[in-house]
Order: sequence, then C-alpha cells, then structure tokens
Amino acid sequence: MKETNLTGLREDGTVYSIYSFARKVGQAIAGGIGGFAIAMVGYDATREAQTQQVLDGIHALATLVPAVIYIVVFLILAFLYPLNKKRSIQLAEDLAERRYIKD
Repeated sequence: MKETNLTGLREDGTVYSIYSFARKVGQAIAGGIGGFAIAMVGYDATREAQTQQVLDGIHALATLVPAVIYIVVFLILAFLYPLNKKRSIQLAEDLAERRYIKD
C-alpha cells in the first residue's frame, strides 16, 4: 500500500476531532454573540410585545450587520488574498511537479 503523506502516519481522526471541536466552539460563541446582540438592542423576553426601536434593532442585526461583514470579507478576498489566474496556474504547475517527483 502506498503512503499518502510524508510521515507515513494517518491522522484523519485527529484532524476531524479538532475540526469538530472547533466547529462546536464556534457555534457556541455565535449563539452567545447573537443573544448578546439582541440584548444590546433592548430585547426583553418577558414583554409580550417589543417596542418599535427594538424591532428596528433586530432588523438591523439581521440585515445590515451581515451585509457589512460580507463587504469586509469581499474586500479582504479582493485585495489581500493573492490568488489570481497567474498565481492559480503557477500553483497547479507546482503541485503537478511535486506529484511527478513523489511518484
């Protein structure tokens, strides 16, 4: 059987468990941030109806905040992530060369 990595060790389980743990931590943090955010706009679970100001704040949290985050991510990818056609071709050539040398 041909080894698929440099060390000859299979670490699939370790990688997956770290990924799974990180995902769960991320979900917990996201839930906490969501609860904190609606509390900051004045949401009160004990009230039968929320004020218009609170409803507007929740609407902003659900629409404007994601839009701003998406714009920031787009700007980071467009200007800071160095992946263009020339770079993609070079990476593909480098990978093909490494595969050829390894075999």
